[in-house]
Amino acid sequence: MSAYPPNVKHSIYYSLQYVLQQSPEFQLQYAEDWLTGCTKDAYPGQGDKISCVGGIFERFIHSLANTCVLHEEMEECQTLKDIVGANPYVLIPEYILDWYKLHKTGGENEFPKEMSNEEKKNNLKAFLLEKFPNEEAKINAKIEETEMGVGFDEDSFQYGGRRKTKRRRRKRGKTKRRKWKTVTRRKKGKRSRRMKR
Repeated sequence: MSAYPPNVKHSIYYSLQYVLQQSPEFQLQYAEDWLTGCTKDAYPGQGDKISCVGGIFERFIHSLANTCVLHEEMEECQTLKDIVGANPYVLIPEYILDWYKLHKTGGENEFPKEMSNEEKKNNLKAFLLEKFPNEEAKINAKIEETEMGVGFDEDSFQYGGRRKTKRRRRKRGKTKRRKWKTVTRRKKGKRSRRMKR
């Protein structure tokens, strides 16, 4: 969270403050949209679908716009949708996910195997600059974050940009059991028992 600029942190704070002032129904819908976005809808495909840390924070804002769609009778909801919809910090990650889906393994726009990761990065940058021509600094930051997380290897496109997780398995060996025996001693007329190796 420390990597985010103050305006993004303020947006998250005010989004949550706004939700707290709404009806229980609105709050429940917001929470459900946020939770679904962070888990089930985070990455397509099979396996681990939990969003990255950055995506979890960004969905605090994005879920507000999604919830407002269900409450168009509220005057401020249209304004909030327009504000959130124009926020590049929210939209750039969504377009990055769309880019992975566009070039998914086995799809019509799959990258050739000989294409380098650097060429894929440049392709992604050009794709995003078409959407946000004045946000090159934000785009570069997001691409760097994407490279560290999902990456640009061939496997990264198998499920449309799903984060890869590697689990270490411990080898189970035979463990030696300690042998204990019971020793009975008498102390001042009382019978006591203690464990001895």
